[in-house]
Amino acid sequence: MFYLGYIFTNAYISQVATNAKDEHALKFQTDEKVLAKQVTAKSLTEVDPSDYAAIFFIGGHGPVIDLAADPDCARLIEAFWGADKYVAAVCHGPA
Repeated sequence: MFYLGYIFTNAYISQVATNAKDEHALKFQTDEKVLAKQVTAKSLTEVDPSDYAAIFFIGGHGPVIDLAADPDCARLIEAFWGADKYVAAVCHGPA
């Protein structure tokens, strides 16, 4: 059985919290749902590709900063691709 899940890298959330000081970013940084997801976020090494039907990389600076040269990210892409699963990205995601 496959399920949808969200993987927030703690480095990405830290980057958002460090750099953004506008009203929306400050709201994001104190949002209870976001904070709860950050606490329970999986690291890329904890992700089992067999639990998912696809992998999707969002746009923005997170993928460029955290994922472009990350060997664990590359391992996941290779695992999904090798299992003939969907691999998708938008904007900066293909970096």
